[in-house]
Amino acid sequence: NPTGGPPITVTVVHQMVLSEKPPKIHNILMGMDRKKTAGRIGKEGFPYGDTEAEKMLKEVGYDEAYRRYLERKEQEIDVILEVLEVQTLNERIEEFEKKKMVKDLSHLAAEKLELREEIRRMNSYVLDLEWGRNQHIFIREQQKLKDNRLEMHSEDQKTSDESLANDAKIDDLEKRLKEKERENEELKVSIRNMIVSDRDAFKMVDNHYKLKIEEEKKMNSDRIDELTAQMEKLTKCVEKLMK
Repeated sequence: NPTGGPPITVTVVHQMVLSEKPPKIHNILMGMDRKKTAGRIGKEGFPYGDTEAEKMLKEVGYDEAYRRYLERKEQEIDVILEVLEVQTLNERIEEFEKKKMVKDLSHLAAEKLELREEIRRMNSYVLDLEWGRNQHIFIREQQKLKDNRLEMHSEDQKTSDESLANDAKIDDLEKRLKEKERENEELKVSIRNMIVSDRDAFKMVDNHYKLKIEEEKKMNSDRIDELTAQMEKLTKCVEKLMK
């Protein structure tokens, strides 16, 4: 005993282990002893054993982590076995010195095998607990992924609805733009027709005034000729009077 107390025997260790667990765990260990595979959850029994779950297990490196976990547990078992073997040998030596008798080596080997079996059952129970905990964690993470996918799908649906609404607005604006363009074309044609009509009217007015001006010019020319003739007559009359 490293603490300096009484020696720790195999029975004491077994009682210490069982005392740290509730009675229900002891019943589980006994049941696992009767049925080697009791409580053992293998990967092939995983409820989500579909392609997606296997892919996710591979992506998170679960197999490698589980393999390292088993190696670590095996190393811990070896250390525990070595400690218990030393304690068992010390116990046997003390008993031999006290009673001065040699125990049968086969009986010692049987106790050693019994101790190994007890440690194996304890370790199997710990592995089952760890595997169940990891399985629950994985299921919870998978549920989170599903919830995230549903949320993303909802966001995508909302974006799609907004896109459809924007497309409808764009179509309405394009329709109104085409209507305005058609109205502008009609207005251009109307203005063009008005310009042509005004041009024809202007030509008619211009021709009318040109004719009037020509007539006035002719009348003025005739008047000038008449006045010129009268002036000539007056001039002749004045000349006669002067003479």
